[in-house]
Amino acid sequence: MYQLDHIVLNSTNVEKTMKFYGKVLDMLFVHWQEYLDGERHFPALRLSPTCVIDIFPPEMWQKKALKAHKKISTIFVLLRQPSSGCGSIIVFNT
Repeated sequence: MYQLDHIVLNSTNVEKTMKFYGKVLDMLFVHWQEYLDGERHFPALRLSPTCVIDIFPPEMWQKKALKAHKKISTIFVLLRQPSSGCGSIIVFNT
């Protein structure tokens, strides 16, 4: 059986994205202060005890979009099988 490990969302405004999911959906901020202090490249939100949503700021994905001459919205999903430690990555581009 697989468990959802993490999801990656590309965001043009990390603060607004964090506030929306954090406040409206009552999700806990993960690594927020470290992100603000420049110690981490991105923050995350706790979706469940075993899963987070990583929020990628533009500097982590925007160059790829500019090279492709279009906006790219990418979602990465990692499914993990706890018994084996193996996982599968699913990538959605829109």
